[in-house]
Amino acid sequence: MSHSIGSFLLPYIILHLIGENLGQDVLDKEIKAFISYTNQYDANEINPSSDVLHQIGQIIFTLIDFLLLFSSLNTIDPNEQAKELNQRKRQPPPPPPQQQQKQSNQDPLNIQDGTWNNLGIIRIRDYIRLLHTDLSLARIAFKYDHYTRAYRHFEMYSSTEQQQINISHNSEFLLKLFHRLNDQDSAYGIIGIRNMIPKQLDNPRTDIYEEILSYELTGQIDEAIVAYENVLEMNELNQTNIHLYLGYLNNLLTQQQFQHTIDQSTGIIVQYPTWINMLNPLRIEAAWKLSKWNLLEKFCSYQNDNLYLNHNEQINENSKMNILHDLHVSKQFEEYVGKILCQAKKQNRDEFYSELRLALNSLMGPISAASMEVGSYQRGYDYLAKLHLLKDLEYYVLKNIFHDENSIMIIDNDDNIDDIWSQRHALLPPNSKYIEPSLALRRTLLLLDDINHTKQHAVLEIGECWLHSARIARAQNNSLAAIGSLMKANQSHPIEVAIERAQWMWDKGEKDRAIMSLKQKKIELLDSRTNNDGNHNENRLQVSTDLKAQVWLLLARYSEQNSPHEAVFEMYKQAQEAAPHWEETHFYLAQFYDTLLSSCIESDPTSSNSTSTTTTNNFLSSNGLSLENKLRMMEYIRLAVNTYCRSLKYGCEFIYQSLTRLLTMWLDFASDLAPFIKPIPTTTTSRKQQSLTVAAINLPDAAQIKQYGQAKLTEITREVSSWTTRIPPYLFLAAFPYMVSRICHSEDMTSKALNSIITQVFAAFPQQTLWMMINLYGSSNSMRRDRCIAIWNEASNIEPGLHNFVVEATILIKQLDTLCMHTGTYGQNKISLSAQFKSFKRSYTTCPILIPIQSQMQVCLPPPPVRFSLSTTSAHVQQQHQQIMNGDLPSETSVKLTAMANKQGPLGRTTAKRTAQVGSTTTGTNKIPQKTYYDARHQPFPDAVVTIQSFQDTIEVLSSLQRPKKIVIIGSDGQSYPFLCKSQDDLRVDSRCLDFCHLFNKCLKKNSETRRRQLNIRTYAVYPINERCGLIEWLPNLCTFRSLVTKFYRQRSSNFSEVSNREIKVYGNSKDKTKETRYNDFLKLLAFHQPAVFHQYFFAAYPDPNRWYISRMNFVRSTAVMSMIGYIMGLGDRHCENILIDTCTGETVHVDFNCLFNKGLTFEIPEKVPFRLTHNIVDGMGTLGVEGVFRKTCEIILHLIRDERELLVSVLKTFIYDPLVEWKSATREEVANMKKQQIEGGEVVNMKAQTHVRNILERVRGYCTDELTGKRVVLPLSVEGQVDHLIQQATSNELLCQMFIGWAAYL
Repeated sequence: MSHSIGSFLLPYIILHLIGENLGQDVLDKEIKAFISYTNQYDANEINPSSDVLHQIGQIIFTLIDFLLLFSSLNTIDPNEQAKELNQRKRQPPPPPPQQQQKQSNQDPLNIQDGTWNNLGIIRIRDYIRLLHTDLSLARIAFKYDHYTRAYRHFEMYSSTEQQQINISHNSEFLLKLFHRLNDQDSAYGIIGIRNMIPKQLDNPRTDIYEEILSYELTGQIDEAIVAYENVLEMNELNQTNIHLYLGYLNNLLTQQQFQHTIDQSTGIIVQYPTWINMLNPLRIEAAWKLSKWNLLEKFCSYQNDNLYLNHNEQINENSKMNILHDLHVSKQFEEYVGKILCQAKKQNRDEFYSELRLALNSLMGPISAASMEVGSYQRGYDYLAKLHLLKDLEYYVLKNIFHDENSIMIIDNDDNIDDIWSQRHALLPPNSKYIEPSLALRRTLLLLDDINHTKQHAVLEIGECWLHSARIARAQNNSLAAIGSLMKANQSHPIEVAIERAQWMWDKGEKDRAIMSLKQKKIELLDSRTNNDGNHNENRLQVSTDLKAQVWLLLARYSEQNSPHEAVFEMYKQAQEAAPHWEETHFYLAQFYDTLLSSCIESDPTSSNSTSTTTTNNFLSSNGLSLENKLRMMEYIRLAVNTYCRSLKYGCEFIYQSLTRLLTMWLDFASDLAPFIKPIPTTTTSRKQQSLTVAAINLPDAAQIKQYGQAKLTEITREVSSWTTRIPPYLFLAAFPYMVSRICHSEDMTSKALNSIITQVFAAFPQQTLWMMINLYGSSNSMRRDRCIAIWNEASNIEPGLHNFVVEATILIKQLDTLCMHTGTYGQNKISLSAQFKSFKRSYTTCPILIPIQSQMQVCLPPPPVRFSLSTTSAHVQQQHQQIMNGDLPSETSVKLTAMANKQGPLGRTTAKRTAQVGSTTTGTNKIPQKTYYDARHQPFPDAVVTIQSFQDTIEVLSSLQRPKKIVIIGSDGQSYPFLCKSQDDLRVDSRCLDFCHLFNKCLKKNSETRRRQLNIRTYAVYPINERCGLIEWLPNLCTFRSLVTKFYRQRSSNFSEVSNREIKVYGNSKDKTKETRYNDFLKLLAFHQPAVFHQYFFAAYPDPNRWYISRMNFVRSTAVMSMIGYIMGLGDRHCENILIDTCTGETVHVDFNCLFNKGLTFEIPEKVPFRLTHNIVDGMGTLGVEGVFRKTCEIILHLIRDERELLVSVLKTFIYDPLVEWKSATREEVANMKKQQIEGGEVVNMKAQTHVRNILERVRGYCTDELTGKRVVLPLSVEGQVDHLIQQATSNELLCQMFIGWAAYL
């Protein structure tokens, strides 16, 4: 029998033997023997060199996975089990005993008919529980580098014990595990829990070791080294503290203190020669990273076959020192690399290949074991990264040392080693664990050739490697490594080093030193430019021109709070002159103008956010500002808008900040000025707006403000209109919802300019913008509807082909409205489209309309330019700089710009007609300037869009209160696309809230911390047709949180539903109960639903350990993200049906955003908790609960919200100018005024929404309310304090007991 057949049959044989209760001992003996051998291996401190151990371990794990999978797939619901027993009673009597025995022997587990008897399943489950009575499996998996499996086995073990006991008793194991998983967030959680436990006064040394451990796990290497040195000073060198020295030397290597590592290791080996086996690999690694070939040859010459530790020198297994030793990955691979480099240096080809084969073979065991299961890539990634390092080493040595290009088989001979390294760094994860070894090897290889190291190219490459290492060290707060790397790179890259050093000082809080160092470097650069005016040494000057711009720009940004604004303006001007084509130089200057404007607004003693209707606080009508200040502020607005426009001309990296901000400033300034130009009738305004109008008219300087303001507004409007001809129209899609919300602007000139932009964007992309504007067409506001129709008609004049498209679109909108509002017959769960909607047009093949799924609606913006990378050579920088300064661009760019000028019209639209997408043609005549960043060939949307082919005839009617309808659209690709037609609900709130989430996703991708954790909000498409109904994209693979939880409760108890309903009726809260009674009844109801069961869902749904780990991490992180976003936006009604779980990824998906802006506090039974964090939600997060990943993610998200508050508020401004907040929550006067504005025209300013936006800003700043006492905190809380406060409120039984019973706080 072949090995593959045996591997296939073995799980079924074991399953059969356990089911018959005949072979359980067989597997037990094998597992115990393997555990015993592993423990012996631990005691002897010998690394496994054979592949057999990894493969044996993997076979055992595969068998356990098979048992777990069968146990989860053959779960019998207790209710189904009762039905089965009743059916068996009605069946004929059983056959004779002999025949019955024969049948049972043939199929004892009922495998043939696809079912299992209860006894077989119970035996399998009992055996699985028996395997997890201790941590043996988890420790074996950890030993053989399967860390996700080790964590899963630990969680299965902890599910049978008390979590508090597990954390306190096994925190060391968890810390080691999280270190290997690179999960710092969970490590922080363990450390936090340990800090809550009283310190062991009888063993003070334990506290020191735990402190060192926490430093290492959280990346605080500097502090760990200091702690090590303190401990070493108190303890003499002897056999019992070898692991202490190993930890200390490993940290020195991490800090790139290579020479210090060699000196310390050599000194210890002189005193204790028997320790050479453990210390010599550290010396070898330090020597090859220093390129000290003599020392490397000396260290590699030691023989290791006769030097081992004596048994008396073993370290106690329970010693804290053993923890420190286990935290460090074996240095065996670095030792192999050193020996390979040593042979390459001696040009010994045979020994080179011999050492290379040994290194490759050492990696094959773990890789082959990982390949035996699902998720092998993630498990074996560390070893694959080492394989890549060996391949790069082999390629370089063969090509540059042995000059044998014929032996290079995998990589083409034409490939440049610099390009290969650059591609490697681009693909590696942003983690020093993978990047730093590659950089170290690259530096050493460049110095391997005696001739090559004198070349200027090699010097520059080595300097860039050190710069990259410095950036990584700075990002991880590794001060010693950062400074050491910068000192090594200073000779070849002085300007880059000055920039990086200043950033390092700024991050440390030494802001004055950072500014002074940049000023000093600026003086040096100016002096060198003066001295080199008459010289021919142009190379250095040309290469550093862009770097000079970086110096000017960084100095200007750092000096904003430390220098007069005139000096800051001069610095920004110098940066713009040095790099006029950079988006950053213009963007940060615009932000500085914006900051000056905000400071002027805040200086107004009469300013009050409670009376403002714009972001500029209606400063023109203020009595607390002098005329001079008002004129200055208007100039700041003009300069800021102008500079934002220039930044978008050269790139779109900051488009979500710059575009939304310039539109907000422009439109709000026009709104502030409107009462001076054309007083608004008092009959159509609220009291606040009336007071502003009266104040504007009665100001003594009203005439001057009007004259100067009109001139500035005209300049701004002309600048914006002119700027729109220089950029492609798809940029405006980033802020299109906000532009549409201001469609009825009160100032005539501004309104015409804004509507003109909307018209041209619609003409360029009608398929996408149609769905963003359908709520305008169906609006009850007559002016909004008329403006929408006028824009569509004007676009049809620009593009004649759009006329038929608009006609078909209006027909579709009306038909969808009719379908949504159809009530139907009670109890009817299906509707025939052809029978009940005979006039419904089902085919749209003649004039195709885009299916509005989210993937087709998201605009794809061009990537930001890459100016500096590890592949950037001095010659390349020089050539690029010279071309830019001379106004000449590379030939490829010239071709792109020529094509752009020939093909694009006023907004960069293509003028060639396309038949694939109706309405995408234009006939513009204006040309785009030759100097522009954008490529005419960039496609913001896919060319092959999926359009509506037809509608499926059968419509499913759901059973919820509004009875929404599930329709299915057949696309032009033949696929089905389901949507939900929802009525009696204003989906504009959902649409705007998802716009906010979509924009926040952009922030999550730009932030390094959130991007590293892959944080994201799961969004979907929502398109309101009018104020009453709309379309919602149907997402597959979603289950409600209630259905998943109750499933496992029913498995635990056959009559769960019956008893649960009875308990809810008895103990369900009521408004006539006292708080004490509610609390006691809730505890009784909660006790019935204990213990929590949601952790079982992840075990059952994801049998593979890697998928289990990733899915549960997705659940915890997505829950944390939406908890913070929901709290900031006041999102309520988070009952168990509004929180869905993606069964494929484990992510949480929230639906129904109608209860927004803390509307839950106005319910008859108010919602007191900030978000849903019931005991089952916490149970799904695993052993750590809210500590670790959840808490850390919440803190990161809240930090990001505070940093990006201006950008996020710009999205929330759409609520102010689009009357989305329910009028029933407003006063009668406000409702009447808004209705008058709808009838008589003008922009509706929803004052209730303005109040809600201000409340959101208060929460962002850290102001909270203690719902238990009803008191508001006096001072704003820090991010950490606010998160801790919210978690305590969300998990408080005193607050949960006051929730409405339908919210199901007991689940």
